[in-house]
Amino acid sequence: MSTTTTIEPLTGVRAVLSTITGEGLSDTDRLALIGALEELKAVTTAAQVRVTEAFDTSQRCAHVQAGGDPGKASRSIGSQLALVLRCSPSRGDAFRHLATVLTDQMPHTLHALTQGVISQYHAQVAVTATTGLPVGVREHVDEVLAPDLPSLTPKQLGAACRRVAAQVDAAGVVAKINQAVGSRRVTVRPAPDGLAYLSVVGPLAEVVGAYATLRRDAHTIIGGQDPGGEGAGGRGLGAVMTDLALRRLSGRGVGEGQPVMVDLVITDRSLLGVGDPTRSVTEPAHVPGYGPIPVPFAHAWLGDPHTPARIRRLFTSVDGRDLVAMESRTRGLTGALADMIRLRDQSCAAPWC
Repeated sequence: MSTTTTIEPLTGVRAVLSTITGEGLSDTDRLALIGALEELKAVTTAAQVRVTEAFDTSQRCAHVQAGGDPGKASRSIGSQLALVLRCSPSRGDAFRHLATVLTDQMPHTLHALTQGVISQYHAQVAVTATTGLPVGVREHVDEVLAPDLPSLTPKQLGAACRRVAAQVDAAGVVAKINQAVGSRRVTVRPAPDGLAYLSVVGPLAEVVGAYATLRRDAHTIIGGQDPGGEGAGGRGLGAVMTDLALRRLSGRGVGEGQPVMVDLVITDRSLLGVGDPTRSVTEPAHVPGYGPIPVPFAHAWLGDPHTPARIRRLFTSVDGRDLVAMESRTRGLTGALADMIRLRDQSCAAPWC
């Protein structure tokens, strides 16, 4: 089948979908249409999975015939998928892995996705929950759970996968758990409205124990029984737990400011109202690793007496687009110069990375 023959019907479907508004339908019909569109999303994902697996196989064969490195083949395939999926190369490679597992080892899950009775998220949960298990065990889990797939939520599906795997290969699951300890990590990512997520992935007993201790101490503060003299001050349990955890992690005492430097990139025009008159005084500031923040929020941050602030000038090109220098005597790609490069680039220049 040619490319034109394959894509032309999809163009027609897309044209039809772009005109759907739900106008003139009863609410019952609208709900039915929403459900049908959800099934269509799943069916579309299943088609993507099958085509992705065919592309992966073809690319690997061509790479082997050319005498290339298999590792480089995986990276190349993931990068190519990322461009058409409009995502980062790591996510492109993750989708390639999903397609391979569903096609080769979990046909029942792929069939349910093709029928539109489960979502891509269901399929991803099933693949993740069985990662690291022998191929035969993963296939057994897929077969055992096949009748229940349409009735399980993603959370229930993940638990069911782990339960069946533990029954079939207890030793393998224990080995997988022990191996996973090596991947413990701490990550940070932006959240809406000037907040951020700090995630700790570690051994179950230790993480649950730390959470229980944090919750116990927060209840002590709210109850006014904290020997350190800190009061709740109208804060709820979640806020007290958050403040307590962040203070302990940063080593701060009650009322102390954040001692670790957090970079804040802001133009002189936005900060002081002076400088290039063609630039706006409301041009957002930027926190590397988080993203843009409003100027009033940056002003409040810098004006907080508990937040020590130091200014280091950064110099841009004439058009203001590129960061080209920073106040520093360093001459290697270390220290402040490395910081300058990180602050200048902020993110990968590749599309969607």
